[in-house]
Amino acid sequence: MTTPHPIATAPRLWPWLLLALALPTSAQPVPPATTNPPNLSLTIRCATNEFLLGDPIPVEFVIRNHGSTDTKYENRNYDRGGRLPEYQLTAQTGSGTPVPDAIMHFRSGMMGGLFGEAILHPGESYTKTIPLNLWAAIREPGQYEVTGTYRPEYIYGTNPVTSAPIHITVRPRSASEMHAYVQSLTNQLALRLDYLATHPGGRPPGLADADLSDLQQQLMYTGSAEAVSTLLRVVFENGDHFWAVVGLDDYVPHTAETRSVLLAAAQAHGLENLQGILQAHEFTDKDMKPLLTRALSENHRDEWPSAVWLALKYYDDDFTPRLIAIANDPRARWDTRSIALRALTFHRTDAGVQAIKALLRDPAPDMLRTLYETISNGYYAGADKSPNHRPLRPADFTPADLRPLIERLLASDNGAYQLQVCGVALAKQFGSPELIPQLETLSTNANPTIQGCARDALAKLKH
Repeated sequence: MTTPHPIATAPRLWPWLLLALALPTSAQPVPPATTNPPNLSLTIRCATNEFLLGDPIPVEFVIRNHGSTDTKYENRNYDRGGRLPEYQLTAQTGSGTPVPDAIMHFRSGMMGGLFGEAILHPGESYTKTIPLNLWAAIREPGQYEVTGTYRPEYIYGTNPVTSAPIHITVRPRSASEMHAYVQSLTNQLALRLDYLATHPGGRPPGLADADLSDLQQQLMYTGSAEAVSTLLRVVFENGDHFWAVVGLDDYVPHTAETRSVLLAAAQAHGLENLQGILQAHEFTDKDMKPLLTRALSENHRDEWPSAVWLALKYYDDDFTPRLIAIANDPRARWDTRSIALRALTFHRTDAGVQAIKALLRDPAPDMLRTLYETISNGYYAGADKSPNHRPLRPADFTPADLRPLIERLLASDNGAYQLQVCGVALAKQFGSPELIPQLETLSTNANPTIQGCARDALAKLKH
């Protein structure tokens, strides 16, 4: 009977392993509420049921406690993802067609945001106003049925509560009316940006501090192609550009004209603030190749962090030598080197494999986690992550290739990066007899994940 190569079974390891690394071993999921669940109701309402196309559509959530005990809720107005996920809205047209989610491309990264707990006593209610525009892509005039859902289970494990639907009317704006409305918003944003260019941190007369963010949202809700240039100006000139990015990702038209403007902006300003926006639009590899060829070059080091991410999506084999150079450059940031290596594994070439092997022979301390992720991501890459269908091959790396990395991971007492967890997991799949002394020591480790993987690795090696 032939024993399969250890790497041939690697894809079964990574889903479990990535989950193990995402949560500390002491973390426990919030159990669902099983006793005395709060008796909550949700009503939604609008101050008016008629709006003009492109207007903000504020919907008020009214949550009431009909039970006999207090219930907790998150008292917050901010979330790093841009919209509070516990307050959700859906819409359908008058004919019953569901309206698509307004945000399909924007990726907020790490979610969160500070909040405090508040108490809702029996018989009490509280309100929260949420723009329908953040949840439903209202792009046409017409009749809409809107339903709200309050989802406290994200924190407290209680069941979601759904409202009865309400009905609103969105009336059309003519082309000239929409142009005038967009022009008014862009003029106000221009006033703010012009003033800040000479008065950093100041407030232009008649414009409140919070208006920059509000104006970005109002402009993006129009979904107008005329908004593109002003939203780009916000991105390049102001640190408070969160909503401008969301607008450019999801609200402006995804057309050839928009892509042309975005490419011209990237050529003129560089990639630093445009990475996610360029990923959100439907460029071809051919469109992106000249831009990335420049951005990956030695003379554009400031663009490397964005360029390596974009190379993952818009890969070309001509990028391979530059990605290898970036991966080997000790002056580059470790996370930039990590993504360059990921691109090499998701788009496999013989030269890329040899470059990774060279780094594995004598891994630097700051590259230990990066190299671990290079191997795990490379073998876990499916067709969605390796669009040219060239992930790593089972025979690319042997236990002997990985032994120097595993030895250093096992010897690294670095809880913040869980390096020993990485080491025992790799040893479980790619172990060699030389690792037995280190694994025996770790088989009694206080961390149950380290202990369990070390024992599993020893059992395989001693079998």
